[in-house]
Amino acid sequence: MSTKHAWAAISSLTLSSVAFAQTSGTLTYGPAPVTAAPTPVDSVAPAVPVPIPSLLLIPLGVVLALIGYRALRSSQGRKLLSVMLLGVGLTLSALGSLNIPQALASMLALDNPEGGVIDLPVGLVEISNTSGVALKLGSLSIDPSCTSQAPSTTQCENDLILESDKSCSVDYDCKKVVFVTSTGQSGNLGGLGGADGICTDLAASAGLQNPGNYKAWLSDSVMDVATRFASSEYEYRLVDGTVIASGFSDIIDGQLSAPISLTEDGTQLLSEGSAFSWTGTNPLGYTVDAAKVCLNWTSNDSSSTSFVGANTISNPLWTAFSSPTACNLPYRLYCFEQ
Repeated sequence: MSTKHAWAAISSLTLSSVAFAQTSGTLTYGPAPVTAAPTPVDSVAPAVPVPIPSLLLIPLGVVLALIGYRALRSSQGRKLLSVMLLGVGLTLSALGSLNIPQALASMLALDNPEGGVIDLPVGLVEISNTSGVALKLGSLSIDPSCTSQAPSTTQCENDLILESDKSCSVDYDCKKVVFVTSTGQSGNLGGLGGADGICTDLAASAGLQNPGNYKAWLSDSVMDVATRFASSEYEYRLVDGTVIASGFSDIIDGQLSAPISLTEDGTQLLSEGSAFSWTGTNPLGYTVDAAKVCLNWTSNDSSSTSFVGANTISNPLWTAFSSPTACNLPYRLYCFEQ
């Protein structure tokens, strides 16, 4: 190889390397598809850096391959180096060809082929596209206990094409609904499962959301409320929107923000003799007395007893009002969305 050819090869290799270095970097983008699972957190997960592939791997590989090919025609002493250069060139070309789809996507401002999943906080949150290319949001799915409220700005929606430097917003309101049943039953509720079924049926008849997710505030000798209830950090509200607790931990501290005195259809209970509910549960969510739960809620015998709560009271008496009551008397149930 002549000195002229050597300098030409070195110059080509240097220029290709510089060009490759200048067109490489990272692409920061708002993850897509987005799965919105509202959780009470302060901020959205950070954007994800994605390497930008470069088509210049191909010309760089070709240049190295040509240098190796020319060197193969020279003296025997350079053949080993020539074979090495040829191998490196072919390898780089092959690697470059694997990145063609991603490189074209970046050059043509198409959706980034990568994606991510983020948890969106409850309330108003903004998603910004800082990638430099248009991105497409995937599916936004929310907790069944949440509803989407239209924000004042562009609303994030399924398959929304979000241009670079543009933003969209989502606004979620999440809650757990609580009601007292409009009907009363004896202590023979068919066990905990039967009591939960009563809540489910009444929630469905009233047109409440997620009717299959309701459980009765009821404990027996085997399982108590603290064990069988989901511990949520959403607000617990009556059917008219009145907040009774800021979360499950607020319920079991003994004091409610308001009495559970509205039925599934919004009827207000007054301070009357029928405004009581079977509970068998103390303010902390545990069984008051395992021997006094109407034979695990299968007895309507007057000789069996259990505890009730007062529907028009927000202090600890809301769940454990007084001494045990005979299981043949008809009382209501508290129903909580899970």
